[in-house]
Amino acid sequence: MIDIVLDLGGVLLNHNMPECIRRFKLILGDNYPRLGLTVSGEGTDLDLMHQYEAGMVTTDYFIAQIIAWGKPGTTESDVRQAWLAMHDSIPLRRLEHIRHLRKMGYKLYLLSNNNEMHWQSTTQRYGLPVSFADNSFV
Repeated sequence: MIDIVLDLGGVLLNHNMPECIRRFKLILGDNYPRLGLTVSGEGTDLDLMHQYEAGMVTTDYFIAQIIAWGKPGTTESDVRQAWLAMHDSIPLRRLEHIRHLRKMGYKLYLLSNNNEMHWQSTTQRYGLPVSFADNSFV
């Protein structure tokens, strides 16, 4: 039997970088460049975004740093909403295709380098198992 490894961010799940950027610019104002967020999602090794995506800093640190850089009144909820705006949705046609592959007997695995906030949000939103090795995916 053939095993299929699926990627989550930017492959199954659409990215909405312009909306994420728009929200962070509102929060950070002139401090926005410090985040390192670009339309391509690529920053430098020194950028906070890259450090978070690479697992070099915790979610709590990431949020606290943005609040510290943010405009007065910026909340944890503001930061989470801005960050989660990066992930848009999984199109229905992709979900249907995955269901079809499972019905055909393929073993499906999800492999992703998503950060903690994106992973938790996506697994909850789509009911994906946290441990995914050929569990009931969609």
